[in-house]
Parts: sequence; structure tokens; C-alpha cells
Amino acid sequence: MDEMLNKIYRKIVIYERETVQANRIMDDEVLLLLDEYKQQLQDVDQESLKELLFSALPIAEQTGFKLGVRFALKFLSYLSN
Repeated sequence: MDEMLNKIYRKIVIYERETVQANRIMDDEVLLLLDEYKQQLQDVDQESLKELLFSALPIAEQTGFKLGVRFALKFLSYLSN
């Protein structure tokens, strides 16, 4: 099931308008977080931290999708009993 959900996410969900909007919001939040550290970090460190955080976002997004689907299925199963 995991691989099927990964394929659905990568081929369909990632291109949905709501997903694109949510991704922009998360990008903005990461930039706000990074902005707090501008004074404390050198440019090289800022760029490294930025790359690290932005590389983690897609993993978090896909994991959130899979957890949401699993919850929805469990909830529907509970309602049908």
C-alpha cells in the first residue's frame, strides 16, 4: 500500500492546486524561520540550512499525505461498523 500511495502522490496529488498552494505556504514559513537566523549565521551556513530545510519539505508533505489517507480509511472503516 505504501508504494501505491507514493505513486499516487508523485503522479497526481503533487500537481493539485491545493497541494501547490500548501507547498507555497510551507516555503514561506521556512523562509520566515530562516530570516530569524540571518544575524546569527554566515551566508554559507544560511544557505546550507536553507537547502536542508527545503530538502525535508517534500518528505514531510508525502508522509503527511500517506498518514491522512490511512486515517481516512480507518475512519471510514470505523463509521461502517
